[in-house]
Amino acid sequence: MLRVLDHVFYQKLSKEAILPPADIKNIFTNLDEILQLHASVLEQMAAVRKRNESSVIDQIGDDLLSWEAESNRQCRRLQLKDIIPVEMQRLTKYPLLLDNIAKYTDNAVEKDKVKQAADGCRKILNHVNQAVKESEDKQRLEDYQRRLDLSSLKQTDNPMILELKNLDLTKRTLVHEGPLSWKVNKDKTIGL
Repeated sequence: MLRVLDHVFYQKLSKEAILPPADIKNIFTNLDEILQLHASVLEQMAAVRKRNESSVIDQIGDDLLSWEAESNRQCRRLQLKDIIPVEMQRLTKYPLLLDNIAKYTDNAVEKDKVKQAADGCRKILNHVNQAVKESEDKQRLEDYQRRLDLSSLKQTDNPMILELKNLDLTKRTLVHEGPLSWKVNKDKTIGL
């Protein structure tokens, strides 16, 4: 799919000048690096398969751990966030796959390494999910700021109204989205 992304989209957009070069660069920021990384992983898997004489591959723990390490020479000092493609559907499946591999691995040392790799995948997935959530929350606040109508507030010296008139939601953090009720007393609530 990365080759399809490269040949069908990136190269075609570049050759036919469908988009400005700056936009193409922003959309496909690190496509070359990702292609090289995936090619090296493929070579490493082929080497693992070659060194096993049977169709059953029994030791992959060291190889799995080496793919999660940013300090590895092959990463060329890139952080993981610069290497992972935007499409992370496969990343969500890796922990499940590795858990199943560990479940059927008899060698205790190998089993532990595979479990470590699965935990590494989960940490990456959680980090990506958190970053996406924070970005979406920021975008929601920007949308709310655009829709906020303060025109009905009259000019006054009241500090509370002045604070509300100068309210900038984009400088805030989204904590709750949805209906909110203010409990005035034990029997009365006001929808905010």
